[in-house]
Amino acid sequence: MQERLGHILFNEGMVKKTDRILCAVSGGADSIVMTYLMSQLGINVVVAHCNFQLRGKESDDDQSFVADFCNSHSIPFLTKSFDTIGYSRVNKTSIQEAARELRYKWFEEVLENENCSWVCTAHNLSDNAETMMINQLRGTGINGLSGIPVKRGSILRPMLQFSSSEIRTYATDHKIAFRVDSSNHSDAYLRNSIRHHVSPELAHIDSGFERTFLGNANKIKESVELLDALVSDFKHRHVKTTGNVVFIPKNELYSFPHPHIIVSKLVLNGHFDITQIKQLLESNEVGKRIESPSHELHSDRDYFILKSITDKSEAPLMLTQKGGFDYEGYSITLAHGSLKDLHFPLPKNEIAIESTCLEQSIEVRSWNQADQIQPFGMRGHKLVSDVFTDNKIASALKQEVPIFCVKNTILWVGGLCFSERFKLDLGKLHPSTEVLHITLTRKN
Repeated sequence: MQERLGHILFNEGMVKKTDRILCAVSGGADSIVMTYLMSQLGINVVVAHCNFQLRGKESDDDQSFVADFCNSHSIPFLTKSFDTIGYSRVNKTSIQEAARELRYKWFEEVLENENCSWVCTAHNLSDNAETMMINQLRGTGINGLSGIPVKRGSILRPMLQFSSSEIRTYATDHKIAFRVDSSNHSDAYLRNSIRHHVSPELAHIDSGFERTFLGNANKIKESVELLDALVSDFKHRHVKTTGNVVFIPKNELYSFPHPHIIVSKLVLNGHFDITQIKQLLESNEVGKRIESPSHELHSDRDYFILKSITDKSEAPLMLTQKGGFDYEGYSITLAHGSLKDLHFPLPKNEIAIESTCLEQSIEVRSWNQADQIQPFGMRGHKLVSDVFTDNKIASALKQEVPIFCVKNTILWVGGLCFSERFKLDLGKLHPSTEVLHITLTRKN
């Protein structure tokens, strides 16, 4: 077993022999045997033990046992006690989740303070099979079926090739003492119920089922990696991002089978339910949208558009002097200059107006349903919503377009439509006449 672990650690490139490793040790057989084997391999290990204070004297006895084990093997020992129940209540989470968050946060601190390269946990082959069954029962996605990862961030799990029975046999044969958590006997937790009742039945059918599960997990992991590579390539080739808005082109997306899977990975930060995404894509109804607590996903004519949900109740931006300003995802620049320095017609993202407009204050705000503008060159007025339609602005992005006003009269639908009422009469103005030059730039 020692030789196999050494091969896993060194030959498979997990760690270097010069690395200092932090071992997470509860006192159970798995973590004790892992630490013992690593110390026998000559690895510089440090032990971190968490006392979650959930089992009274038993928790304190676990701590004392691990301290004695480390002392007898000349291994540095660190421990920390946590108010797990209090943390669970404050953060409104389960005891198991609270313990997980507390220990990994502390491990990261110890990792840095002790100059360690990795944190090693003792999850084993049996844990992996149980986790796959739990995830299957809970309706996991494909990632959950790939089992416990060998490596994630700074966490290593070198014992995944060894079953719990194999580890305990090794401990017995080498007279290595370990603790047994009394809570492991209870069926109150799903994992324990599977461990006590489901796994023994599967072992009766096929004694090697745990290794079969591991093999299946590795195959699924390879499929996940392939899918991730495909999605990454799709994103690089076709997906556009402007500010915090993501555009996913429909034509390219629908050329793939099961496009909802691609979208679910592209909008992972939006925390959408994949069933929601699938229904949205199947309907392909223009204007339809789904929401999560943080994001909106809209179906436009040519794109699915992802944007974060922002608070639009903030006060408008009031411009009273020249200079540079920020508004939502835009930069606005106001500068005074003479007509002769400008080259007409100006680009769409620039306008020039009388300097006196600034004395009256220019308001920049988001669009309202009733907004109207007298477009340049026209006598009548037009709804700004129609300006958006003419310019093929997606409904999801209408609130993103800055509206410039002077005394409640719209002078510019930013980058789209300039007002006839504020045009300069170039035929009557002298080239040296000073005007106000406004530039609108979208941030990347």
